Amino acid sequence: MNGSNTASPVNNIFTSTDITGCLTVFFESDATVNEGGWIARVTTSAEPDDTTPPVVMANDTTLFLDENGMAQLSAEDYEYAASDENEVSITDIFRFEERDVFGGADAGANNAKAQDQVLSFFCDDVGNVNIRVEIVATDASGNETRDTITVTVLDTIPPTAVCLDITVQLDAAGDASIATGDETISQIDGGSTDNCDSEGLTFSESMTEFTCDNVGPNTVTLTASTPVSTSPQHFTPLKVRWWRSLY
Repeated sequence: MNGSNTASPVNNIFTSTDITGCLTVFFESDATVNEGGWIARVTTSAEPDDTTPPVVMANDTTLFLDENGMAQLSAEDYEYAASDENEVSITDIFRFEERDVFGGADAGANNAKAQDQVLSFFCDDVGNVNIRVEIVATDASGNETRDTITVTVLDTIPPTAVCLDITVQLDAAGDASIATGDETISQIDGGSTDNCDSEGLTFSESMTEFTCDNVGPNTVTLTASTPVSTSPQHFTPLKVRWWRSLY
């Protein structure tokens, strides 16, 4: 028996516990042996070691970008089913780079430095179908298992269309136009924005050509769009003035 033991008499029975906590020895006095003799009765109370890792199945996740173009995923956000004789908790999460091996024994080998409890996703992740996140689940005995999920990042926040009130004048032929020939430019855009791509906005107007019949205030609808979303329509009053050159 390893380690030192202490003994104390209780009704002529001495109990000694090994310092490992795995072995209990009961010493009983027996006059038939000799005055100083002892008989040792050894029992063990140790439970078998738990070396079986938990079984964990995590669900794929969809994240939505906020008004700042960011979404976050933490260990607490996972929905998962766990099977183990002990309590199981998510202890680590990390994102795979596209070059990394997914799943298996190599999972996360190249990402140890990237382990974190909160992962952030941005506008560049929208449309990326190869985003993988690995979770690490650990039971009360320290056994670890891993599962890999697919993360889909969506941008569902539409651009904010901002209109600019303008006045146009008819030419000598009684015509005027606000068409620019470039969908990324609008004469009635007053500073429209988007949470991901304000510079990449495209515009369309409900009305771009005017004649003498339109002299006075006209309501024109401006729509700002990105490749993934379209703004609510914004209306602006546009005034048409009759103008003619005098020679």
